[in-house]
Amino acid sequence: MFGQVWLSVGKDGTNDLGTVFSVKGIGIDEAQQITFMGETNLFPSAAYADARNAMINAATNLYGPFSCELVNVTNAWYAVGVGTPFHYSNVFLSGPQTASTSNTTFTFNACSTVSSINWTHSDNLAYINGQGTNNYTVQAVNCSVSGMGWVKAIVNTFNSTDTLERNVWAGVPIIDSIRLLTNTYSIGPNSTIEVLGLSPGAESYNWTVAGATIISGQGTSDIWIQTASGVPVCPVDLTIQLTTSNSCGNSQTFMKSFPFDCSGGPNPLSVSPNPASQTLTVELTDTTSTATSQTVNESFTVQLFNAYNKPVYRTRETLRRFTINVSGYRPGMYYLRVTKGNNVYVNKVIIAVH
Repeated sequence: MFGQVWLSVGKDGTNDLGTVFSVKGIGIDEAQQITFMGETNLFPSAAYADARNAMINAATNLYGPFSCELVNVTNAWYAVGVGTPFHYSNVFLSGPQTASTSNTTFTFNACSTVSSINWTHSDNLAYINGQGTNNYTVQAVNCSVSGMGWVKAIVNTFNSTDTLERNVWAGVPIIDSIRLLTNTYSIGPNSTIEVLGLSPGAESYNWTVAGATIISGQGTSDIWIQTASGVPVCPVDLTIQLTTSNSCGNSQTFMKSFPFDCSGGPNPLSVSPNPASQTLTVELTDTTSTATSQTVNESFTVQLFNAYNKPVYRTRETLRRFTINVSGYRPGMYYLRVTKGNNVYVNKVIIAVH
């Protein structure tokens, strides 16, 4: 079946189409397991391309998405003129997300089909050892200088060169912001609030909250807090402090206050349709305004954040009802955030396939 013998024992050469190929043997037992599983998922009318896909799926299910078995199944089909060879561009470098002045090692899980590996790194990292091998070790040049760096592995095979890259933070972490993921309009006595800290390079988080109690998440980027029971005097300032750390040291302490009024009630921020694929209609119900039904009595900020809490859209509005063109955004979950005075309104938005 296809290049099963070559898959078992290996073969380098040029086929009848003039194509140079390289297949490293994985052994007869593994080759038979992959072939058997692949054949059980084939219909009698299956073409060679169908058989190739079935064998690739079998190798992935049995041995993993970046296994040597998958690499060589793909290359065995290429050897007999079906499909393309395996490319390492979809393989990930493994390693930590931060680097300090201690050794930090990154690994590329290469199969024998790789002829050479050449590593490079950003200027804020210093080379220690491992050039030309599967394991590359670096250090941060200076822990007092913080910023994003990178490590790259340039992988050469019998027919291609692929570049793999992994970002790594060097130096102490920096805190960008603290955000409430709960609408401030709904905060009152005994309210549960989700809080997110954005801190590039952070490995641990230390939170302090005045005006509420941390009920879960201490040590992570995402905590849940709860306000006290009883009737508070409104407005109330919720003051949150955050310090983050990594192997280089601690960030500066970041503090932010969130005033809110405890009014409760239905969400004044509505969106439709939801999911949306082209245009999102947003309506803000301003119960305290004396303005016309079309406008509010002050401008407000409108922001759209993706699932990673990165802002992708920002504007200022005065109309109660307005639209946002979402056709240019990737499908997925987003957060619409409207800030009006001391109030913050949030609604989840799903952007569908266009």
